[in-house]
Amino acid sequence: MTGTPTTTVPAWLCGPWVRTARTIDDAPPEECSDVVWLQVGPWFADLRLPRPGRTPTHPFDTAHAFSGRLEVLGPVGGGARVAWHHDLDTDASDPGDDHTGDPDTAVVGVRDAVLIESGDGYVEWWERPRDPSGGADHGPVDDGRVLESGGGPGEPVACRVVCTGGMAVAVWSDPVPGGAWCSSGTGWEPARVVGAVPAGLDLGRVLRALAAGDPVGSGWREVGER
Repeated sequence: MTGTPTTTVPAWLCGPWVRTARTIDDAPPEECSDVVWLQVGPWFADLRLPRPGRTPTHPFDTAHAFSGRLEVLGPVGGGARVAWHHDLDTDASDPGDDHTGDPDTAVVGVRDAVLIESGDGYVEWWERPRDPSGGADHGPVDDGRVLESGGGPGEPVACRVVCTGGMAVAVWSDPVPGGAWCSSGTGWEPARVVGAVPAGLDLGRVLRALAAGDPVGSGWREVGER
């Protein structure tokens, strides 16, 4: 299996999602972590952190950040079977490994504005995040942007930032793998972090520049459908 998508990522899958519940091995649905998944074209970023006072009971709930490309394997009913190929992952033993040999796979589809993800022994429910002002849910958005640093000839990407729906998730590999969630409501400064933000990674400044249409600075590039 390659990391090249076989089908264009459908519009209904793109944009911001927050997990509202999950079930493992047919146990009752519950949610003990804050989980956000941002999808822009083929690019995804996912960040999850246990909620204060909650103890994770499964690896799906532990502190984790990862990013890469979504591959659509084909239609299933009104949804699709997809594979997530990680190239940045805080749990990876080798952050430079593209993990295309063993991707996460599941069937996804939207029913009554809820995205249902069904995988091997689990089901997860996702919804659009509400606007911080209390407005309507974010629908599929066309303002998605993806930035990368590193990734020169023969080198892995050092950091990727996926932005959509007034939010951004950054995942990096050096010096220690980590990730951060930022939003327009927090001035684009990291609000939830897995690990620690590297000293030289000024995410707030980069994201504010991107939002204002200003140059984000050397070392960063915007990526598309490659």
